Amino acid sequence: MIGEKTGKCLDFGVKSTDCRKCLFTDKQSDHDCRKNYAGSARSMESAIAVDLVSNFMEMGYRVKSITMDEDSTTISRLHNLADSEPQREQILFEKVDKNLDGYLTRAELDSVFLLFDTNGDRNITKQEFDTDWISLYKLGTQKEANVLFDKADANDDLLIDAADLPFIFKFFDVNSDNTVSIDEFLTQWGQLTLMAFGTAPTVTPDSTTTSDSTTTSDSTTASDSTTKS
Repeated sequence: MIGEKTGKCLDFGVKSTDCRKCLFTDKQSDHDCRKNYAGSARSMESAIAVDLVSNFMEMGYRVKSITMDEDSTTISRLHNLADSEPQREQILFEKVDKNLDGYLTRAELDSVFLLFDTNGDRNITKQEFDTDWISLYKLGTQKEANVLFDKADANDDLLIDAADLPFIFKFFDVNSDNTVSIDEFLTQWGQLTLMAFGTAPTVTPDSTTTSDSTTTSDSTTASDSTTKS
């Protein structure tokens, strides 16, 4: 994977069905065995592509697009990966983006959090937030709910209310243009997810809004161009 903007390698994968140590020596002692794939050589390319994209998704990044040859197997497997792990944050964004312009106004972003206001009093308690996050909308884990609530509760009064909403908007509106783009929303939400696991890097939308490319050099290695968004 090579970053489109930086031109630097972000990740790589190697698949091998053989290990020379295993093949040509009688000693089967502990060694750095290079055999890590049991499928056919023809399927290696798609397996590597799926692995690389999965790695980025697990780290909280969104793969926006992929440039590659017309390998129908790889395309199909990547589509299946995307379908099996829908971007929950993108679904949430689209739910409140009333005019479907790809940007959230202050009122639209406020409505994201007001979705968790179960009793309609415009005050979201920790219990309301946890219940809706985990059970109703199935957005993630308790640990993620804790981090997001703590971040949203800017004045630490154990409620998300009108006093907190300007700070929430400021957090998501990274470039201060008074709107929140889909890339800003997903990048900042991804930051919160990574914070829940203590692995959040310092990033900005400028460094993470990109597109991806995938190419292969042979049957056992793949060099992909990918960017984070």
